[in-house]
Amino acid sequence: MIACVHQPNYLPWLGFFAKIAASDAYVVMDNVQFPRNSWVNRVRIGGNGPPVWLTVPVRHSGLLNVRIADVEISWEHDWNRKQLTTIRQRYARSPFLEPVLGSIEEIFARRHRRLADQNLELIESMLMLCGIDRPLIRGSSMSAEGSNSELIVAMCRETGATEYLAGKGAAAYEDLGLYAEAGIAYRKQDFVHPEYPQRGHSAFEAGLSIIDALLSVGPEKTREL
Repeated sequence: MIACVHQPNYLPWLGFFAKIAASDAYVVMDNVQFPRNSWVNRVRIGGNGPPVWLTVPVRHSGLLNVRIADVEISWEHDWNRKQLTTIRQRYARSPFLEPVLGSIEEIFARRHRRLADQNLELIESMLMLCGIDRPLIRGSSMSAEGSNSELIVAMCRETGATEYLAGKGAAAYEDLGLYAEAGIAYRKQDFVHPEYPQRGHSAFEAGLSIIDALLSVGPEKTREL
């Protein structure tokens, strides 16, 4: 069994979903400290004009050392409506706009209390659009403890994984000996960002949210990418 482990990012990029697609299970690392102003609550999109940021506002009170699983969304302003409007305006002529935007709109309408809950629903929705079915196992529901490589090894063992698929560059700060001792094969993701005809762009912009690909070329082609 191959497992990948990653924080529950907000509408992540293609490489995030490629890692899930290449694994048998996605272990959600929501049991670590929330990194402020990171991909966990913000992402870039393209469409008409230069890329812009979409950011989910979170409650700042008491965020010191708080786990990702416990971070709460701030609903003081209708940020969700603003983001939906931005997406609609930037990809207005996309023939794939309604199914993609409809999925996001339904999730936003539930006004989740916790960021991780919302992000995971969005991730599952994007996987469903691409026809990818993988179990999501939340680290916050597991008994695994530790930090860095120790925590990842513990989560892999708890899920029964025999192989861990890591992101590019992860080996530079991981203790590979811990994986070998646990009998878990360590493999790095071999993902090269593909180029596709983006809407409104002459020069290709890599690293945008998956919704850029979904709204530029559609779910079927995005799955191939």
